[in-house]
Amino acid sequence: MNNDLLQKHLNDPAWAEVIRLHSGLFDTQEERENFILDLAETDILLAVECKMSSVETESRMVDLLKSKIQINNTDDVCFVEKFMSIIEFRDWNALAKIFATQGIMKKKNKEKIKKNVLGVIPKIVFLECYKYCFSKIKDGQVNSWIMQVLFQLYNFNANEIQMIIEATPKRQYSKLNHLLRINKKYNRDIKVNNVYTCKVLIISHKRVFVKIENETRKASIYIGELTNQRLANIYDFECNSEKLHIGQKLKAKVISIDEKGRINLSLKQVK
Repeated sequence: MNNDLLQKHLNDPAWAEVIRLHSGLFDTQEERENFILDLAETDILLAVECKMSSVETESRMVDLLKSKIQINNTDDVCFVEKFMSIIEFRDWNALAKIFATQGIMKKKNKEKIKKNVLGVIPKIVFLECYKYCFSKIKDGQVNSWIMQVLFQLYNFNANEIQMIIEATPKRQYSKLNHLLRINKKYNRDIKVNNVYTCKVLIISHKRVFVKIENETRKASIYIGELTNQRLANIYDFECNSEKLHIGQKLKAKVISIDEKGRINLSLKQVK
């Protein structure tokens, strides 16, 4: 391809898409790589997007582009673009380092990150960030803010909430549970010693997993909490003259809620 033509389109955002989809337009792989590196000087995010379709086979180029994404100052005019580029690369270690950057929690920077980065990436990518990066961050202020943004921007199903709980550092459980409640992700204020209606979802050898009505957290009944009698086989248990089965409705008493929000129930303690 003519180098003058490449230069002409250097600042055209649509050109990045052409390169990504039609790499055959270049005479050589080297020509394509050089153009993308030049593009990175003016628009790092577009350059990264050019590479995302072939990261596995172009690891050298990925490393070269990563070397251009250095966030040393939150006042950098390209701060948001570089931040987003790191997310595009799923470079969670680099992302964790960004959140250790001095001044990251200034109001203006939080607004930039929320509006221009976290607010525009797909939910599944945010959840990846949370799982692989945010749980490693030691700064409590950063952790709290990230969790607040997470629930401000998205709605989650039960499986996604459980993933968030499992990825959250233990020191942040109380904050997370508070956010889940005020954002109505936990639909009920479940209390120990109260009795609730639940439906059987899964039956294992030692435990029955159930869903409490209008509640998203995981709940279960240990085999020893089904009855005062010793059970050799959990499938021998009967409730109201019915063999235990999937979909069966039970009334069970909450005996504990662990630090991850999992609810432990008892049938034998229901009077």
